[in-house]
Amino acid sequence: MLWILLIKEGYVYEFILYSGKNFKYDKMKGIEASILIEICKKLIRNNHLIAFDNYYANIDSFSFLFNNKFDFTCTFNKTIKSFPKDIRNIILKKGENKLYKIKNTNIILFILNDKNRLI
Repeated sequence: MLWILLIKEGYVYEFILYSGKNFKYDKMKGIEASILIEICKKLIRNNHLIAFDNYYANIDSFSFLFNNKFDFTCTFNKTIKSFPKDIRNIILKKGENKLYKIKNTNIILFILNDKNRLI
């Protein structure tokens, strides 16, 4: 499997090649957050906007991006078990939105229900 970070013009900026079970990642954060963190390390402190899908959307990814001054947007699947229950239980009609502060962090999420939930 290949993970790729593209710049807005569509050029490859960074990539990670998954090499099977010998692939090393932070088991506490999970493979999704570990990949996102690793692939974005070279961009730290450059005030970039990172957009990603719900595969990488978890609290560890958000914390890394927030603490390193990234702006980010992503799709959100409310069935992701790593999200606090109160985020997963938010019910929004199409076009509605809500602000949500993640407990014990300075992260505030803007959740919008379009075709997919967006953060």
